[in-house]
Amino acid sequence: MDVTTGPLTPTGPWRLHISGVRLASEDPFLPIKTTQRAAYDAARAALPEGVQDAILLNERDEICETTVANIFLKRGDHYLTPHAEAGLLRGILREEMLETGAGEGGLFDAERSARGRSVHRQFPARVDPCHILKARLSGPSHLA
Repeated sequence: MDVTTGPLTPTGPWRLHISGVRLASEDPFLPIKTTQRAAYDAARAALPEGVQDAILLNERDEICETTVANIFLKRGDHYLTPHAEAGLLRGILREEMLETGAGEGGLFDAERSARGRSVHRQFPARVDPCHILKARLSGPSHLA
């Protein structure tokens, strides 16, 4: 077994793009941290050069999450995050923000949500449960 280590976080905002890989919102494995990650692996394998992560959408073009993190859109002092029904791993910080009122869940589509808002990713608990990283959408969003 080979193990490689290195810094996870770039110094500036992460560049994201909208993946052509779609999640099935009814997939019973999406809310569970599991090794069944074929869609996530395919999206990461297709990342354009210079892009650190991909936003995954479901079959209705609703934002779900990135390949490694929950996603938040900042509106003023408030954070919006997709409803669990969109198909995603709920995440510890995401659930805490919803419970405390710091965040609000909602269904939103990629075209309306990505324009003109700060995009934030929350790393999974195994990395840092309190880390929110700023990111920006890279290039045009081409929705299938």
